[in-house]
Amino acid sequence: MPRDRHTIFSRVSVPNSVGLAVPDTEDSPAQRGHSPLPAESTEFEIDVPSTSASTTAQPATLPELVPTHYINRYDRGIKIPKQAPGYSCIIEPRTLRFPRSGIPEGWIACSHPEGALYFYHAEGRVYTEANITKSDVLSQVNGCVMRLRSILQSTADTFRLPVDASLVLDPPPSWDPEGVWSYYYADHINRTLFWLEEYEFDVGELDGVPNFSQLQHEIEAKYWTHVEYFPHAQHTTQGHADEIMGILSFAMVDQQTSPSSTVLFSVDDLQKMFSCAKSAKKRTPSDHATAVIARLHTMFAHPRFLNYHGEVGARLERDQSVHGTGKYPRSTLIRVLAPALFNAPYVHLHALERIWVDRTMCHLPWGLFIEKLKSEWQEFTLFATVLLNANVAFLAIPSVDSGLDTRSPPQIISYVSIVCGIGCIIIGLLLVRQYRVKPRDTVEEATKFLFARTHPTRGVETLAILYSLPYALLMWSMLAFLAAFSYECFVAKDHAAVWSAGAAWIVVGLLIAWCIYSAWESQDEAWYRKAAAAYGEKVASLQESLGTVIHSHFSCLFPVSLSAQPHESAA
Repeated sequence: MPRDRHTIFSRVSVPNSVGLAVPDTEDSPAQRGHSPLPAESTEFEIDVPSTSASTTAQPATLPELVPTHYINRYDRGIKIPKQAPGYSCIIEPRTLRFPRSGIPEGWIACSHPEGALYFYHAEGRVYTEANITKSDVLSQVNGCVMRLRSILQSTADTFRLPVDASLVLDPPPSWDPEGVWSYYYADHINRTLFWLEEYEFDVGELDGVPNFSQLQHEIEAKYWTHVEYFPHAQHTTQGHADEIMGILSFAMVDQQTSPSSTVLFSVDDLQKMFSCAKSAKKRTPSDHATAVIARLHTMFAHPRFLNYHGEVGARLERDQSVHGTGKYPRSTLIRVLAPALFNAPYVHLHALERIWVDRTMCHLPWGLFIEKLKSEWQEFTLFATVLLNANVAFLAIPSVDSGLDTRSPPQIISYVSIVCGIGCIIIGLLLVRQYRVKPRDTVEEATKFLFARTHPTRGVETLAILYSLPYALLMWSMLAFLAAFSYECFVAKDHAAVWSAGAAWIVVGLLIAWCIYSAWESQDEAWYRKAAAAYGEKVASLQESLGTVIHSHFSCLFPVSLSAQPHESAA
């Protein structure tokens, strides 16, 4: 059964100024009865071979070409061979320049500020990372251009390609040189990408169906990624810099004044970004400044898409669910385990549900949450170590360890305390090491981690239970040690010691109960409140049922005056 989806497609014709032309054939627009293209646009070829080549690089067969919005820059699989034994690098005398050889006419080699090599055809406004210094690769590029031009000629009467549109051709990976090529067009006026055929755009990051107008934000994010990847001849203007500086200014104010801002970065990071944008504005136009401005635009355009920016019901706070399903129903698992774990899972569960909303997340609170957890786990490990030493010292008391084959109750309880303390230390160390070795510092890593641990019905309950284990085991170790110590105190025959210890325990116990009550008093969803309310409702219902039964079956045993007395008094 086909699933619902938004599709983006364009039917376009080609003005010659974009440079996707080959010599006119029998299927040219003039011969098919269509009006000729404007005179100011002159068709030309982009498949001119290198001056060192003896033949024109023409494709034997047109390569397969599919639409895309993704450039596989960071996973090309290209391997540079190592130096052979005896290799020597000789530079001829009076060498002043080191030009790149084998570049076809009309193309120029460009270096991205990050270091990537790409090629640009100025007249045709075509970008590619394919190594066109090889004749077979250049032939495939020409084949892609011919395939696209044939589509453009067939739709020349329905749409005219934007004058400043750029074409990007992405080659297949190095391990599959005969694989599928991909392409997209970039429209600089509308800040969008478009294709010549129907294209299924990936919106898997959203749980809901996006509005068609909402796609503009995500397409714009992809457009700015394109500008960042290929900054040559696509320089940003001071208007673009002013725009991103305005976005950063509001983001800084919103982050400082709102406790639940949807801004993904800290104020310190935003200030650094603002400084970079201000510096890039002074250096426009240049490839480096263009890459800076474009990357900053990308980082703010994508969150607008995820937060339904400008749409009805947009997310205005980071812990707001636009679908009304921010919290999963509590399962039997956590209802049973939470009291045994001193309700610690609920604390972590509430924190995780404020971070992981609608399967999207804000990385800033996630980083603060993990840093807080690591600090707590380290403290619990230290406390458990101290408690372990206390248990060892307690077991060395002669009245506790009589030296007989049988173990006394204080010994057995102390053994339980030791086991719980060791469990706290081991689990705490494992969790701390896990988040140090794999800190999941990036949004992508954290999102994948939480997505993999989100249950369809229980949400992140299991993760909350796991995070609470060091604290719960430490508390059980402490309670077991106190039980063993108390047993040793109260079984003594010294009444003065028993009464003194008992009085101290009563005072300390009241203080502990007061502390627990004060902590739970601020929680609107405290479990004991729900239990008390449910118990009160059941008692009231039972009393009403019993009163009805007694009145209906045993009314003859009560005088009429007594049964009527309440009604008279009420009147």
